[in-house]
Amino acid sequence: MGEMELRKKQKDFLDWMKRTAHERLSEREVSMHSVKLDFKCSRTKRDWTVLLQKENDSNLFEFVRAVTAIATPESRSGASSVSKSIAVDLHKIKNRSSIKCPHCGNGTWVKCGCGKLGCKGGLTERDGRSWYVCPWCGEGGFLEETLETVDGEMEDKKRISGPKDKPSLPRGYKALPP
Repeated sequence: MGEMELRKKQKDFLDWMKRTAHERLSEREVSMHSVKLDFKCSRTKRDWTVLLQKENDSNLFEFVRAVTAIATPESRSGASSVSKSIAVDLHKIKNRSSIKCPHCGNGTWVKCGCGKLGCKGGLTERDGRSWYVCPWCGEGGFLEETLETVDGEMEDKKRISGPKDKPSLPRGYKALPP
């Protein structure tokens, strides 16, 4: 390879590096509000979590997915987060009817007097009324109220938004010496 070819490849590589650096500088920081609601299946006593995403300019939340304790947590690299408690109005969750317990398939939620959430999978009938035993504290009682809000944990993640496809190094170029 001649000196002219090497210089051209070096110039092309430096131009590519400048474009990449410029793209990164022009990216803007956005705030992603995710809410985590912890549940236990009242039938199997297994943990599961509902992940919600708060829409930017509204008070609405969108269901992202239900995660079991077996699932691995998402990587947090490149993001800083701060957690705080939040009460979520159930009427503000879009597509709430699609949220089902991953262990028993029940889609109805119960909030015990201890403040914890569970599904109605283990609900039984006693004296013609619905009897529920909390999978968290073990206390039982008749269901009397309808659930309006749930308590969760909101993470305010600061992420860098930008192009989804990260550019790779040009093929066939050797790294420049340090």
